[in-house]
Amino acid sequence: MDDELCGRQRTEAGRDGEALEGQKRPIVPTMRVVAASTRRHERLDDLLGVRVQRIGERAIRNGGEHGPQRSRRPDQDPERATCEPLQAGLAHDGVERKPMCDLETRVGESLVDHWGTPYYHCVPAHLHHELVTGARAASCFVLTHGIYGAGHNWRTIARKLVDKRPDWTVALVDLRHHGRSTGGDPPNTLAACADDLRALIDTLAETLALPVTAIGGHSFGGKVVLATRHLVPTLTETWILDSSPSAGTRSIDDTSDTVIAVLELMERLPKRWAKRDDFVAAVVDAGQDINLARWLATNVVADAGEYVLRLDLAAVREMLTDYFARDLWADMRAPQPGSIEIVVADRASTVTASDRAKLAEMPPHVHVHHVDTGHWLHVDAPDTILDLFASRL
Repeated sequence: MDDELCGRQRTEAGRDGEALEGQKRPIVPTMRVVAASTRRHERLDDLLGVRVQRIGERAIRNGGEHGPQRSRRPDQDPERATCEPLQAGLAHDGVERKPMCDLETRVGESLVDHWGTPYYHCVPAHLHHELVTGARAASCFVLTHGIYGAGHNWRTIARKLVDKRPDWTVALVDLRHHGRSTGGDPPNTLAACADDLRALIDTLAETLALPVTAIGGHSFGGKVVLATRHLVPTLTETWILDSSPSAGTRSIDDTSDTVIAVLELMERLPKRWAKRDDFVAAVVDAGQDINLARWLATNVVADAGEYVLRLDLAAVREMLTDYFARDLWADMRAPQPGSIEIVVADRASTVTASDRAKLAEMPPHVHVHHVDTGHWLHVDAPDTILDLFASRL
């Protein structure tokens, strides 16, 4: 991810950037009930020990008129909670529900995610997405970005892909706390990001009447899609674009890491600015590259006559902490669903020598593609990435 920040930000912000004036993060009201999709929960009363009140499929699936509903544990805020205990094993409306993030095991008063970490998570983020539609689309490819980025980073490649392969629609997705997506419920972990993406995939499959058969992600997004893979049985391909499945090779405390240095810088800087250029100047004055500063400034948006940094930095710190801590090699080895296409940028250090040795010993469903470029591969080698997508999807 260092190269992701130090690469070709000028091209990224200029060619694929979008006009951000006038855009505001949606206001997300705190609700007094826990909202749940009938497709995404199973026996939540068993898991959480609280009554789950449905407030309508449209409100849940699309976030209603005011964005997605947030939930909180009753024991954390008893005055606001109106949830009631239920008999074990009974859903109050009789509707069968699937688990979110594989919430199958209770640990004390908490739940555990796919990797056994205790947490509470009920309502996924409402993920903003942009559709690039092929003329004869029969399948959907969900594609997402790296840290501090947004789905539109991949717009040029998506447009060219559907020209070459009109049988595809591409959904460019902003992850939680990025772009124009909301935050959803904490915790801000890979499991939560994966559940957000799975929830969107459920919705896209219904609204587009197309199966989502491929997902892909760059850098941070690459690890998110790998964590999502086991949640989406319709997948035939998962694309991991210069992202390592390893844990422990980087640390949230390592300020020599450009990603962390930038995070700490943004944490120190003001959140509101008279002009976007003032933010750019402050980042450059702190010793960062002008192109990096301009790219980061795509996250500074107009708000009430000023400009505000729309990134929730505390949430981003949590996301990065979990990203660095998760080892997903077991997920790489799992044979289903579908193949894994991992693209390694040979001039970048994201995929380490140890990672590459492990990739050489992966089972047959894992296909490794080496590209002679840096980490910012969709800017430095767009034609190569386009050809890979067009030939293998």
